[in-house]
Parts: sequence; C-alpha cells; structure tokens
Amino acid sequence: HYVPAIGHKILRENTIGIEPHIPLRGIAIGNGWMNAAIQVLDYPEMALQSCTAPHIATRKEYEYIGLYNVYDMRITFKDGSTGDIGDPRLERYLNRRDVQRKLGVHKHFESCSNVGDFSIDGLTPTETLLPDLLDAEIRVLLYDGDQDYICNWIGYEHVANEMDWPGRDAFLRAPRYEYEGDDGISVGLLRSIRWKKKGMFGFFQVYRAGHLVPTDQPEAALLMINDFIDGIMGPVPFTTTAESGNNSSEL
Repeated sequence: HYVPAIGHKILRENTIGIEPHIPLRGIAIGNGWMNAAIQVLDYPEMALQSCTAPHIATRKEYEYIGLYNVYDMRITFKDGSTGDIGDPRLERYLNRRDVQRKLGVHKHFESCSNVGDFSIDGLTPTETLLPDLLDAEIRVLLYDGDQDYICNWIGYEHVANEMDWPGRDAFLRAPRYEYEGDDGISVGLLRSIRWKKKGMFGFFQVYRAGHLVPTDQPEAALLMINDFIDGIMGPVPFTTTAESGNNSSEL
C-alpha cells in the first residue's frame, strides 16, 4: 500500500535534512492492502462471516458468485462483473479543463487505470515500514469498512495483530470498544493504544461501509479523521506515556 511507503519516505527525508521539511504527525490507511500473504488467507473467513458462503453451496448457486461487488458486498450486478471503485462523476469532474487548470495537471484521469498493473509490486509487504513511524511518535490508524471483501477487515486486522514492533503485546491486549458519534450511535469498533508520548496505533472497523469509507459513511469518516487529527481517538486523552509492556498504554 502506498501510504506507509509515502509516510516512511517523508520520515526518512526529514531525518536526513532534505528540504522541504514536512511536519508529519500521522497517517490513516483506509482498507489497506499491506501483506497479501496474510490477507488472502482470510477471504474464506470473511465470506463465512458475511453470510455469502451459502451462495456457493451448490453448483447452480456458484454460477452467480460473480454478481457480488468485491468492494462492497451489499451491491450486486447483473452483468457478471465483480465491480469497480471508479465513479464516472468523479472522472468527468477531474477531466474538466477548468478543474485541471486549477489543479495544475494536464493529463487524462482514470479511476482504475491498467497502466500500473505490471509496473508495481502489490505483493511486497508494507506494514514493515510502520514500526519506524511509530518509533518516531507518528500516529498510525488503520481503518476498514466492514462490507469490503477485497481488502476486508478480518485480514487487515490480522496484519495489524502480526506486525512486529515493540508495542505488539500491548496492542493485542487492548480491548475493542464501540466508537460513538455525537448522537450516541456507534459508527464502528475501535482498538487502539497510545505509544510513547505523542504516538498512537489503532485499528477501526467502520460499520456499514465498503472499500470507500468516506463515500459510504461520510459522517462517520469525518468524525474518525477529525478525532484522529485532534489526537482524541480513544476513551482517554493523551495523558500517559506508553511503552511496550506498560499497561497504561492500553485503551
């Protein structure tokens, strides 16, 4: 996934004094694809928990498996496709001359281009870049819509659990709790720890959202990102210094 790579590059160049200095404070990675070897193994479990397994119980039903959108299991298709995350309205907007002129770009935009299919390595694990960010007290939030199948929350949380870093034990001990909006309605399930003085590592399962959380649940996404930026994601404020093995790091 590109966010850990970009965050790590910024941290490294800040450290060695390359200008311009970017005051990176945190990264939030939505429905990330960070370790294929771990995440693909949880496809069957996601299918089982989402009640799609009965649809492949017989040969006849198996013929219809292509109808499910892999980016949002609530959506089905009649053309046999598995869906896409492109939005034609967004493409039309970003290809308008006036918009491109204001953005300073002059290239045709495609939501899902095939250009990079053979020029990037999507199988290279990128969660290995996160410990350096956490050590530098940069906040890291992993979030995932619970209706996404292709980058589902089960495999994504599995990656978070298996990540090798000093705070792993504290994170595994941290309880999950319902994250409520101002109206008292839960928008998702959060598990997080504070790390050192300013750092944070968390995993947030967003309810009723597919691959594009801000599109499906804009209010929940705004609440999440505002709280993350303000440093108040969690049941207690930043008042403790947490290190590996210190129970005060748990939330």
